[in-house]
Amino acid sequence: AAAGAPQRRLVPYSLSEALAQQVLHSAGEGRYASEALLHFELLTPPAPSPPPGEGSRARAAVLVLTGVRLLVVDTGSWTATLNLQLRKVAGAEPDGDRLLLVLVSRRGAGG
Repeated sequence: AAAGAPQRRLVPYSLSEALAQQVLHSAGEGRYASEALLHFELLTPPAPSPPPGEGSRARAAVLVLTGVRLLVVDTGSWTATLNLQLRKVAGAEPDGDRLLLVLVSRRGAGG
């Protein structure tokens, strides 16, 4: 390496992380780019059996959890299908292979 050249470290490429970073930089016109990325997941729907003569229209989504919000973005249209501020979440409960979010009541009375 040349003297004074910046040291760089190679990291394994992650499609999910790359998509999560894209979501943070593009969603909300870049307002979320400074939020700490806590978790990301590429969600692919199960392959349904389409009716005869029709193709499957199910698309993947990117789930992004930051220190402030939970975002879910459709990869076909790159629009947010969920933008939930974490302060509105009172808790989470497992339900089989799903996770149910308990939201804070608008009246402030809890779940």
